Amino acid sequence: MWKERLANIELSRIYTAIIMLIVIIILAIFHSFWLVWGFLGIIYLIALFEVSHLYFKNESLSYYFLAVGILIWAGAILTIYSLLYSLWVIFALIMLAASFQAYTKKGDALIIMPLIYPTISFLTFLALYTNWGIASLVFLLIVVATSDTLAFFGGKLFGKKPFCPTSPKKTVEGVIIGIVCATLFGASFAYVWWVEVSFIQALLLSCITSLAAIFGDLYESYLKRNANVKDSGSLLPGHGGVLDRIDGYLFAAIALYPLLLWLLNP
Repeated sequence: MWKERLANIELSRIYTAIIMLIVIIILAIFHSFWLVWGFLGIIYLIALFEVSHLYFKNESLSYYFLAVGILIWAGAILTIYSLLYSLWVIFALIMLAASFQAYTKKGDALIIMPLIYPTISFLTFLALYTNWGIASLVFLLIVVATSDTLAFFGGKLFGKKPFCPTSPKKTVEGVIIGIVCATLFGASFAYVWWVEVSFIQALLLSCITSLAAIFGDLYESYLKRNANVKDSGSLLPGHGGVLDRIDGYLFAAIALYPLLLWLLNP
């Protein structure tokens, strides 16, 4: 039974994951602000392009958001000083878009959504790095990757009950396995190698981050179902688009940032 279920896993998914892991390891070893900023910027622009196709079936709008995204990521350099400065750039653009709509009575109210998701999450990635170093991103990777991977394999091997209608392939059993393992692995890394917190605090940090990742994955599934597409793109063999690979991280980063502020900057 187990062999049959595991045999259904695409090899391309595993090969792509290995390549991505190698890239992440290289980035972690040779990291600097500009390298991380450039790497995240490339991923952000691809994700922004993909998500615009989920929100709007309009090719020209996708290129509009790409242009706006370049402007936003240039402003992301301000996270060196504070995340609030970069968020101000976002809010200013939202205000401009809202003002234009109010004045002309043109456009869709959803036009601001790509400025929120995935934009604010990517700014948070950069803020995590500038505030707590590469270890904060490694922690995020450990928690979300463990949660995602073991929820996938746990669901394949033991899954019986669907988690929710939005993502019928995700199972309750797989989600529980993913969260429990991600909490233990993440807490071990945080407590032993990273931050000065109690093990209980490390467990709380990991558990909430893992839980947020599950719903980040669900939200992207919801967008794809609304857009009637299987994947956000086709750039990553076996995984789909970039957004398909990072969806959990987008919510997890938003949960992690204030938790770290609370625990490390009382």
